Amino acid sequence: MKRLPKVVMIDDDKDLLSVLSSTIESGGFEVFSLSTSDEAYALLKKFTPDIILCDINLETSTMGGFTFF
Repeated sequence: MKRLPKVVMIDDDKDLLSVLSSTIESGGFEVFSLSTSDEAYALLKKFTPDIILCDINLETSTMGGFTFF
């Protein structure tokens, strides 16, 4: 079975996150949608994605987008 490229998406706007996730999944990617950088940081301890898409202004996180990177 072919491995799908993994995308981690982080955004505190859940509506935008949902639309973007659906669009990217329809392009043949496995998407992990998260609303805080804290959740993403914990997930990144388990695996390395192919790409990370992150909002810079994460108001619901202890780390903003720049700090997260």
